[in-house]
Amino acid sequence: MKLTYRGITYDYNPPRVVYGSTYAQGKYRGLPVTFQTTEVPIVKPSYNLKYRGIAYCTGVPTQAKEPDKIGNVPSKDIKIPVVSLSERSRTLMAGHRQSIRQREQAMLNRLAEEVG
Repeated sequence: MKLTYRGITYDYNPPRVVYGSTYAQGKYRGLPVTFQTTEVPIVKPSYNLKYRGIAYCTGVPTQAKEPDKIGNVPSKDIKIPVVSLSERSRTLMAGHRQSIRQREQAMLNRLAEEVG
């Protein structure tokens, strides 16, 4: 499909989605809605980008399966710790309080400089 954005044309080929069985049905704002599974998971493309000198990657990063410089081979059995909802909310609240305190301290320092 050919698309145009700000005078630049480009080709866009959306991924084909193959739907599987229906696992739920319901209504949303009075209209029937059907939820289906997908046969093949949709993989988002990953891009290596840079913003203000900081490199980052979008999507799922695709790395080579080669050993790194230390000699370790990437393992598929990586254990990711599961954090409970209460622990995560506690961490978010603590970070929020800390940012508020830093902002207040900066305001007080500016006020002290203006007053002399």
